[in-house]
Amino acid sequence: MRVLILGINGQDGAYTAKICLEKGFQVHGTMSSDQSSFRTLKYLGIEKQVTLQVLDYGGDDSSSHFGSFDLVFNYAALSSLSLSEADRCKTIRINYSSPKRLFDGLLSSNPKVRIFQASSALVFDRAEGGERSEVDHRSPDTFYGQAKHALDSDLEQMRSLGVFASSGILFNHESPLRGDGFVSQKIVNGIAKLKLVEDEPVQLRSFSDQRDWMHAEDTCNAALTILQHDEPDEWVIASGKLHKVLDWVMLSAEFSGFRPALVSCNEQDKVICSETGKTLAIAPVSDTFDNRSTSIFGSTNKLRRATDWSPKNTFAELVEEMTRSALDKYRKAGLP
Repeated sequence: MRVLILGINGQDGAYTAKICLEKGFQVHGTMSSDQSSFRTLKYLGIEKQVTLQVLDYGGDDSSSHFGSFDLVFNYAALSSLSLSEADRCKTIRINYSSPKRLFDGLLSSNPKVRIFQASSALVFDRAEGGERSEVDHRSPDTFYGQAKHALDSDLEQMRSLGVFASSGILFNHESPLRGDGFVSQKIVNGIAKLKLVEDEPVQLRSFSDQRDWMHAEDTCNAALTILQHDEPDEWVIASGKLHKVLDWVMLSAEFSGFRPALVSCNEQDKVICSETGKTLAIAPVSDTFDNRSTSIFGSTNKLRRATDWSPKNTFAELVEEMTRSALDKYRKAGLP
């Protein structure tokens, strides 16, 4: 089985490569020229087991011919919401136009290739909270979500023409491979530094912000399960549960050896260590940012009924793994 992973050195690409290698598949992957780090692949110990190619996803070579593959996973995307809004032309090239050309080229080599497109929960209407499934209305209010929705619509058309093209509507998923710009890593890295050295408390926009979080490896297992299903379709991949940012802070602090407690002081909420009084994290009491994106969660009823997939990791296990990884990282860096 020949597998191509677009964006292999990202969190999802790396875990998918690991899963496919464990099944004995031959794994090829692409990475952008400005992301030459092998950090994720090295972390999983698979950097020497995959065949890599540099690809400028937004450039003219995005229609390059890669040969014939059985399975294709597309995780390559401009995923920063702020960057996608700032450069909409680049977002369209990377998140929509380039994948379309790549899919067309891959289909010309093997019309039976099975394609997985990593879509996003941001395709949904977020004006009201609650559960979202495959049948719910799509009304993305970010340019990133609009680009994802446009490609999902194209894949739906491809399916009507007999192409095995599935979209996975991914809710938030995290792991030790997650980039430092995400709140999950910000929390565990900050707590780890506070444990090992004197440092500033973690500053957050809100403790009450809540999302549907799950382990990225569970997400990638779902992606492979979807490509091995009998029919292509659109699938929600989620934990189905909401957790607050405060949950991340409290659990990470506990796993680091603190005894966290939440206290209110003037216009700030604080998480302190009840034993030492040390401030671990702070956030404004009054949220001043758009909180609509924090209250939707995914229904995986369709995926669970059609396959044997279910998440293997609990939220607490995810936080613990990321916290242990952050502590190990800073110890190896020479911190006490």
